[in-house]
Amino acid sequence: MPCVCVEKRRGEEVRRILREHALLNGRAKVVAEGNLLFFPLKALPSEEIMLKLKDASVLRRVFEVREEEKDATAAEKLPKFSYEIVGDIALLELSKEEKDVSERQRGEFSEVSEVSEVSEFSEEDLQRISDLILRRHKNVKVVALKASAVEGVFRKRRIRILRGEQRTETIHRENGCVFKLDLEKVYFNPKLASERKRVAEKVAAGECVVDMFAGVGTFSILIAKRSPESKVIAIDINPDAIFYLRENIRLNKVSNVSAIQGDVREISGKFAGIADRIIMNLPKESHFFLKDALRMLKNRGIIHFYTIESAYTEDEMRGSLSVAVQRAEQKLRAEFAHASRLLGCEVAVNVISARKVRPYAPYTFILGFDLAVDGSSSVGGEEAEKAEEAKRAEVAEYDCEA
Repeated sequence: MPCVCVEKRRGEEVRRILREHALLNGRAKVVAEGNLLFFPLKALPSEEIMLKLKDASVLRRVFEVREEEKDATAAEKLPKFSYEIVGDIALLELSKEEKDVSERQRGEFSEVSEVSEVSEFSEEDLQRISDLILRRHKNVKVVALKASAVEGVFRKRRIRILRGEQRTETIHRENGCVFKLDLEKVYFNPKLASERKRVAEKVAAGECVVDMFAGVGTFSILIAKRSPESKVIAIDINPDAIFYLRENIRLNKVSNVSAIQGDVREISGKFAGIADRIIMNLPKESHFFLKDALRMLKNRGIIHFYTIESAYTEDEMRGSLSVAVQRAEQKLRAEFAHASRLLGCEVAVNVISARKVRPYAPYTFILGFDLAVDGSSSVGGEEAEKAEEAKRAEVAEYDCEA
């Protein structure tokens, strides 16, 4: 069967890319020979994916097929389901019905729509699904179910253990980092590993980066490890997220991350004008925090902004990705203008890149924008020097508290 051949040192990265694009053939076993790994494929990669795979070679070879014919037959008889693996926990998500057409056209999708009613599945189905997952993944010690949507300002969800050890805490490895976390206490999305790596690679030595919604530190710690001369300020309102963020700072042995617990709207003034780069990974609500982002950004800087947008239009059942990007950009420029007026300054926003990060719902996407922001402050001369001195003192005090 077709396969991708890479050096072992790139195994984790290539496996992740193939999984993200549904190309990895799970029925065959990965082969290791010397310093090389051979990943079996379901189909040949496109040119775009080959660019991501970099120096990988595509060829054909014989693979040992896993003894999963029974699993495949069993899966066909089960209700549709999907799952993601975080550390040694498989987190199960049951299939959901589509929203009605009029709602889809408006792009109205709530977190509630992401989790099916458990009542649609019998206990026998849930246990059979759990057994199937445990047979497929020998490293999985817990099979759990998303029992609620992401809820509240702390972005938590209820988790129900189906099989295995009675715990929701695990250690997840990604991009050369380790992240300790509790799936019931913090929000974590393993599907954004490539996006986190992409952003981290853009950070230059000496930059000050503010991660406004840091969670357990997946952006912040990777940036700190890849760019040890940078300074990362990681903020989150959830005290459990900050607890695990500090644990992860210790586990990854980084010293250039400050973990700050609090509402960014209340504390952004303490970090006024310090950031060369800001990460706003809160797709549903990022636009509410643009004023705080502009307050923390230097006169010129970069913002990585994430949002959710629908591609549906009134005259057709579905639209293209370009429709969603154009619509989101128009909203974004209006929101930046409003935020800058509230601050009493002017900003010029240049879209460096806009892309689909991942699907969110039918023809609705999580979009990522890399933005170059150039602003002009109303403070000048001696006042600017005094403000800068006060800002440095506040940041130093906050570092001590952290």
